[in-house]
Amino acid sequence: MNPENKKNKNAFWLILILLLCGVIVFQQLQKPEMPPSPASFVEEQTGQKLPELSLYVREKILQDTVSSLRESNGSSVYNIGIYSMYMGIIKKYFPSIEGLHLLEIGPGSNLASGTLMVLGGVDKYYGVDIYKDPEFYNPLPFQSLSLLIKQFIPELNRFPLNRAFDFKDNKVVYNEDRIVYLYPYLSSNFPMNPGVLDFVFSHSTLEHVITPQQTVVRISETLKPGGITAHGIDLRDHDDFTRPYEFLKYDGKIWADKFNDENIHLYTNRWRAKDYIKAFREAGFEILEQKTESAGQITEETKKTFSPEFQKYTPEELAVTHLTLVARKPKL
Repeated sequence: MNPENKKNKNAFWLILILLLCGVIVFQQLQKPEMPPSPASFVEEQTGQKLPELSLYVREKILQDTVSSLRESNGSSVYNIGIYSMYMGIIKKYFPSIEGLHLLEIGPGSNLASGTLMVLGGVDKYYGVDIYKDPEFYNPLPFQSLSLLIKQFIPELNRFPLNRAFDFKDNKVVYNEDRIVYLYPYLSSNFPMNPGVLDFVFSHSTLEHVITPQQTVVRISETLKPGGITAHGIDLRDHDDFTRPYEFLKYDGKIWADKFNDENIHLYTNRWRAKDYIKAFREAGFEILEQKTESAGQITEETKKTFSPEFQKYTPEELAVTHLTLVARKPKL
């Protein structure tokens, strides 16, 4: 073979190999990066090796932990759930998140749900509460949130974390320019100019309100015309969730006497779903969504064991244990 032809042929194959290598590298770069499994994520972030158990056992442990945290007010997982639920409602009824001012009634253990809303793009969050948890400034839930946001919630990575919160002296510090804690105030008389809020929400809170009718009126006063309010209401007996209707047996005065200044934050008003819907309608709201769930059935015989004040309800109305309600204040 002509030496020149051989040289050209070798150059051809070299170029072809380089092109193939380039294609392979390009394809690898285009593959989405797979997020770490939750178990490996925990090991990586804590720097501690999980017990030498099988992957599936460790994943089950993690699932159980997440399930438990989901029900724990103030935990990172619980507040991600609150954010997801109510941000979904905001996105459904508002053309844009930017510039919104919102208020949460009864944020509970901390203001984590509000920090997530601010990181999600809302302009300002107010949290109003009569009770302040001793762990209100505990940094641990927020340290967990920081890790979870970074790894698994890209929509909350648009802004730096200090848009909402920071850490100082082993405590969480809220950005007061965007997050305002109104404490200690009742939900019926918290300080707020009329017609300034776009969205008011609460989760497992309205059942604890002493004067629910006045609270609904206060929500209407502070919302802008066309503003939205949304609430998840737990209508069960909070003393024992496995016996959700037990508290309906108490006479009104006996029930009220169970609570004093020390445990008033545990009070439940025993309103039924029908009462909340009526209150919002009487305050002029348009009901956009209402969803009810029942933990069981009430028979006529069971109803007879309830206090006289509950005899006006049907068994079906008494059986409702959860209400999700979304309403709109009329536009001008």
